[in-house]
Amino acid sequence: MKKTKLVLTFFILGLFLLAGCSTEEATPSFILKELASVQWDDEETPVTYVVNPDEARDKIFVYRNEMVSETVFDRTEEIYDLDAATVTDDEIVIEYDGKTETFERLSSSVVQNEERQQYEYSGLSKE
Repeated sequence: MKKTKLVLTFFILGLFLLAGCSTEEATPSFILKELASVQWDDEETPVTYVVNPDEARDKIFVYRNEMVSETVFDRTEEIYDLDAATVTDDEIVIEYDGKTETFERLSSSVVQNEERQQYEYSGLSKE
């Protein structure tokens, strides 16, 4: 009887431990893609953010336009360590490379940054 109590106690403690680990908030994975508001010759404004993808955890990929010649454009890719990413019903906040980017939610799939550039939000996390 004493052995059964001990096993049951350890089983319950293990369940509490596992439940505590599962409530830990994971960094979300998502993509923000501009909605045709960035000009092709604008090399400063990001056109796409890929945040915390499965193939590169805790990283952010930032894509910008690059003018190769007067008629040829390409995309450049910059990869940074992701410091934090928060997704709420009101806003999305991304922190990387000493920068904090805040996007206001206009709808469930459209966000807008402080410069009024609009991006489409697509979640990558399997929920």
